[in-house]
Amino acid sequence: RPTKKKKECMQSVSKENVKHASLEGNVVTTSEATCRGEKSSDLSRNMKATLQPKKKKRTFQDRILAEMLFSCKAYSLKSLATAMKTTECALGHLMLSLLDKKIVMKKEFGSKSGKTREIYWVNQDSKRKEVEKLIPSMNDIATAQKELMSLKTADKGIIKEMSAITQELSNNELDSQLLDLESEVKKLKSNLTDVRERIQEFQSQPPPQQMPRRKIGFRKTAQKTQSELARERCPRRLKMRINFQRSQWKQRKEKCVDFIDQLSDAMEKQPKQIIKLLDLETDEMEGVKMPLKYTIEAAAPN
Repeated sequence: RPTKKKKECMQSVSKENVKHASLEGNVVTTSEATCRGEKSSDLSRNMKATLQPKKKKRTFQDRILAEMLFSCKAYSLKSLATAMKTTECALGHLMLSLLDKKIVMKKEFGSKSGKTREIYWVNQDSKRKEVEKLIPSMNDIATAQKELMSLKTADKGIIKEMSAITQELSNNELDSQLLDLESEVKKLKSNLTDVRERIQEFQSQPPPQQMPRRKIGFRKTAQKTQSELARERCPRRLKMRINFQRSQWKQRKEKCVDFIDQLSDAMEKQPKQIIKLLDLETDEMEGVKMPLKYTIEAAAPN
């Protein structure tokens, strides 16, 4: 007799949609899967496996033709055998049938020793089914290009993640840095204790005796005589002193201007840019003008 659970499952079968399998014609429903006790994840895997068409394995002939077609180069039996990991005898029997169907072309080359060498390549103008089924369609090319782009983007993301991971320190490097920092902390602590001990020793000592303070006073300058004052106030001597100070000013200014010019040539900049860069103050910026040079007359004879 059917149990209650089986009855409920059989009733739910009529209500739910039926999902067909791909090729075998088997019918599988979610309600039947629940009656059997299967999980939803296992059911989805089974449905994907049944809906996706199984790829047929290529035959020995298809693999040889695909290698020769997509590599776009000619082969000898020996080189083709090493590339496909097979024997020359098996390839020789296959090439005879392909030559009869004009799928493969052959040419012999002679040598000085008298030996001949045979080279085989695929006839791309052939319209046989064996060649046409190997050539991909436009849809296959588009899907392959999409997969290539997605793989490239994934590769870039992985490279970024790897660069971020490699920039981080490893456990060994962190341990070594931690040991170095701990040793530095120990040294600083020892220096701190030494300083505190010195401070305590200084505070424990009795205060030193204060030395008597000396009275600071200004030296009295000797009073100048009237002849010396008259000599300083002489207009001719004042002009000579002003001319001397003006010549010193001019020499120093020329040295500074020469230095700025050499620096501007070395840095390939204008002198104004160098003045702004070094934050210099010039006479022109402050509005200072160099005074004219005085003409000093010859001293009159006594």
